[in-house]
Amino acid sequence: MSRTSILLSVVSLVIVLTMLVVGCGTPAPPAPEPTPTSPEAAEPTAPPPPEEAEPIIIGGVFNQTGWMATYDDPPRHGARAAVAKVNDAGGILGRPVELVEIDGKTDPAVVANAAIQMLEQGADFIMAPCDFDIGAPACIEAQKQGVACMSTCASSPLFNETVIGDLAFTFSEGSHGIGAVTAQMAWEFGWRKAYVITDVGWEYTRSLGDGFKWSWEKLGGEIVGEDTYQPGDEDFSAQIARVKALDEPPDVIMDACVMPEGPTLIRQFRLAGIDTPIIADDGIDDPEIIPAIGPENVSNIWYTTHAWYTEDAGPGYAEYIRYHEEEWGFPPNTGLAATGWDVVMLFAQAAERAGTTEGSAVAQEYEQMTKEPCLGGYVTWTADNHVPEKPMVAIEVEGEEFTFIGWIEPPFMPPRDMFTK
Repeated sequence: MSRTSILLSVVSLVIVLTMLVVGCGTPAPPAPEPTPTSPEAAEPTAPPPPEEAEPIIIGGVFNQTGWMATYDDPPRHGARAAVAKVNDAGGILGRPVELVEIDGKTDPAVVANAAIQMLEQGADFIMAPCDFDIGAPACIEAQKQGVACMSTCASSPLFNETVIGDLAFTFSEGSHGIGAVTAQMAWEFGWRKAYVITDVGWEYTRSLGDGFKWSWEKLGGEIVGEDTYQPGDEDFSAQIARVKALDEPPDVIMDACVMPEGPTLIRQFRLAGIDTPIIADDGIDDPEIIPAIGPENVSNIWYTTHAWYTEDAGPGYAEYIRYHEEEWGFPPNTGLAATGWDVVMLFAQAAERAGTTEGSAVAQEYEQMTKEPCLGGYVTWTADNHVPEKPMVAIEVEGEEFTFIGWIEPPFMPPRDMFTK
């Protein structure tokens, strides 16, 4: 790691020796306090100590209000913990790191203005919200200013180098890929007939459902029925009736969803007596699904997400958990939290390797990362694909317990071009 150059006037042998000590990596002793004297008796004094290096500013647009807070608060917690870790290790390029946060209020226009404000304040890197529809405006503004930008967990395949620009990345597997991961999980459980229900109000859930269907049929599974709903729907009696009208129940129901509709649908299905296994995605990666569904109704539910924090999930989590607890007073409780940590740590690695925080140089370093280790397993970007390929974890929810099942990586991925037209 490079050190910031220290410019001092050579006025005495003491200062020269001090510079030699600093060059060897040992902190220099503070300059002695000058003794007040009369003007006639004044002697030359040592120059003032060097100013602290200018911080590297990470601008975080995190939605802390509105429905997106469910998905942005955990990465915000992870990002703050990572900044503490980076600063403890000496910062980036010998400079301290400062995380500046603005609430995007789950409004694309507010998100764009927040990014503009932070870029005007000199942000070296922008962290965008966990959604394409809400988060893309932040990276669009960063692209205009030549600053690299990464979403913590926007999963739409549209969050890419073509739609937004060559400085825009997302850390999350694409939603079409999450659909493939979820299909692989269901296939490994031995299920073969799936019923797919999709929230069609969001680009994320639409491509998620389509990715699942493509992968399920590629695996050899059968789609026995499909249904849809809209954001804000609260009554799922029609969907329940159509499932009950099937000649025979499916092996599994796939719910391509987000909060709060996802757990609301699951609750109503369970209360209607449908106990078919239900699988979902990181859209329900939130402890609040337990009270939303009702602990007595939480059974036969699985979902995929980005990381987990038990020993059987793999090494490397202890340090993150410690920093998270020190920063926030509680441990991480969703897989989404790790995405904020990983985005900060990967930016630090890219900037160190590039020797600069300049946007195009950082982007080129990302594009050379192949199975780069991180809390989320590993990540791979290329110049032609800024939506990474990465594994995910499978989680079972039973009663009030969340249990790590394993890491899932599908044998093939749906072609991204199918979902970006």
